[in-house]
Amino acid sequence: MLQHSEPFQRKHTGIIENSDHSFLFYLLRDGKLSLFSIENERINETVISDTGFIDWPAFADFNGDGSPDILYIDHNTNRIVAKNRYGTMLRDFPLYPPSGIRFTGTPLIADLNGDGSKEIVITGQDQYSVNLYAFTGRGEPLQGFPLHVGGVSDQQNQPVHPLITGNHLIAVSHTGDLKTWTFPNMQRIAWSSKYGNRTNNKVSGFIDFDAPPAFDFTLLNRDETYNWPNPAADETFLRFQTSEQAEIRIKITTMSGRLIYDQQFESRAGLAEEILIDTSSWGSGGYFALVEAKSSSVTERKLVKIAIVR
Repeated sequence: MLQHSEPFQRKHTGIIENSDHSFLFYLLRDGKLSLFSIENERINETVISDTGFIDWPAFADFNGDGSPDILYIDHNTNRIVAKNRYGTMLRDFPLYPPSGIRFTGTPLIADLNGDGSKEIVITGQDQYSVNLYAFTGRGEPLQGFPLHVGGVSDQQNQPVHPLITGNHLIAVSHTGDLKTWTFPNMQRIAWSSKYGNRTNNKVSGFIDFDAPPAFDFTLLNRDETYNWPNPAADETFLRFQTSEQAEIRIKITTMSGRLIYDQQFESRAGLAEEILIDTSSWGSGGYFALVEAKSSSVTERKLVKIAIVR
């Protein structure tokens, strides 16, 4: 059986500096990762992960929305997780490895092929070899990968973390195999090594992004209003995004029209958000969730169909 590394047992703190000179602070302790922001003279904590077993995170504006994203390996579920600063999973995530492969280390982030979109490079290991896998921003395997690095001498050994320098991707296996690959069209290296692009300060990140795009929706982004996973079993996340702060009301009914959930709260606006809904007491079948966003000038709604399978 493959073994994985021990979780962090020390506290790590750092600053995420945005190109507009605003700051977020992060704290990584025993597998719990939190972001802290100062808003209206109050310190707000957002828990990004509390699984107890994550690898060192990468910080980058991965999806080009003008805000920091956090990408890391969750060893409990063996998957790549990507969340925005509010702790909401990015669209098309999480990502899972091929059968028999264990993800490890920190994701590297760069535009490998010069197409204007960032890709992820991550180490994958089985009982025989170490390889590099790559995925597009839509979670699709990148053509030409995986890349074979070399053999495994001891399954409990930590990998030598790969890095990007210039337009080269470099990796070393447990058995000492050194491999270098060249990507002539590589651009915009967002996270080049385990500790990012500023290796002289391993606990800080710098998010360099263009101005965020203008919203192409009025209040409620219908494309970002859905639930996942779907079908669900014991829980599901209901996702939404608003262009400005709004009052959100979520009403969920059975197929026969019986109301089983009715909650109201405020959206923070700008980035996608989501809430966790406990569906463990729901029977198998279909349900309807009406998501209503209301501002001072407009009210918009979307009906989401939720399927429960046991």
